[in-house]
Amino acid sequence: MEIPVIGILDGISVICLRKNGGYKFLDSWNGLYGKELAISFDETKPKFFEDAFKALLQKPSFGVYDLMKIMSMSPNNIEIDEKLKFTLTKDSNNPVLLEFDTFEENAKLSTPAFLMAMLIKQHLTAIKMEVGEKPSEIGVCIFDNFNENERIRVEKQLKESCKMLKIECNFVRV
Repeated sequence: MEIPVIGILDGISVICLRKNGGYKFLDSWNGLYGKELAISFDETKPKFFEDAFKALLQKPSFGVYDLMKIMSMSPNNIEIDEKLKFTLTKDSNNPVLLEFDTFEENAKLSTPAFLMAMLIKQHLTAIKMEVGEKPSEIGVCIFDNFNENERIRVEKQLKESCKMLKIECNFVRV
């Protein structure tokens, strides 16, 4: 299997698969338009992408989004965005944690890398449905305009996310 590529820009992801000598956008992933990177925890089973955003309109503190932006921030200089309905915090083991409400009526803490792993797992499921097997390796192309330090922080956490899923992660620069 050729390496599938996940492209990310402004909180939206696309999936590209190798077909007919080139890469093509995965139609089942909304093609060129992709899906919004969000997770909602308002029910027992997490909701992802557009379903998550719909749920977040009703219960804004029950989910997470803007993970790429959060992963790009220096743990020593976290910028608090008042529009975010979840809290950014830390503990002795994790310099950045997201705290959000859940259906269990208590707050949950999670690292950006773990939450991104949940999202990447959904990508892997879509790829498997298309090609018949889970990839052992993915390419990631980050289109956001990060400076070098921000890009390094994002790539480090994406590698951590992929490690949690037991897959290799390579970065594609364009």
